[in-house]
Amino acid sequence: MADYCVLADVKARLDIGADYDAWLAGVITAVSRFMDRYCLRSFAAAAEDTKYFDGNGATSLIVPDLQTVSELIVEDDTWAATDYILYPLNDSPKMKIVVDPDGDYSVFTSGRSNVEITGDWGYAAATPAATNDLADLWDACVELTIRVFKAAEQAYQDASAAPELGQLFYKKAMTPYIAEVLNKHKRRFHALN
Repeated sequence: MADYCVLADVKARLDIGADYDAWLAGVITAVSRFMDRYCLRSFAAAAEDTKYFDGNGATSLIVPDLQTVSELIVEDDTWAATDYILYPLNDSPKMKIVVDPDGDYSVFTSGRSNVEITGDWGYAAATPAATNDLADLWDACVELTIRVFKAAEQAYQDASAAPELGQLFYKKAMTPYIAEVLNKHKRRFHALN
């Protein structure tokens, strides 16, 4: 699995030397996997692979993030591209395959592992980076990594005080900005109906 930022990105913002490199590299990986779990998807670059699904006897099949389909086989029958429609129509990634009513088939035949789909699986063509369309995810990964680093510097305490101001500060798990970015990219199943 890919990490969504690199050590140099984090170190540039923290302005630190090499003392924490190994530890920070592990934190970057942990933060990247946290982002995957929170968003219910992986942001690694799309890659061609073959995946198998159980046919459900219905006209639609929910699938993981998909960019393109190069081959769709149901019960040993290879479907033409005119036999199915990828949804959402005007957006990527695709998350649902629907039987085209004008095609040669009527349903995804019920059965265990009888639907074979070869295609480019993934959220986007590239992994998040500062210079691409997923720069907000890259930035969220950098910021979350820095939050973990700063929390470690403060013995992971969740509150701090400013006695001269008479105030007590409580940390949030995520900043509103990070929550907004992750929620923007979170997989939403209700939109697939």
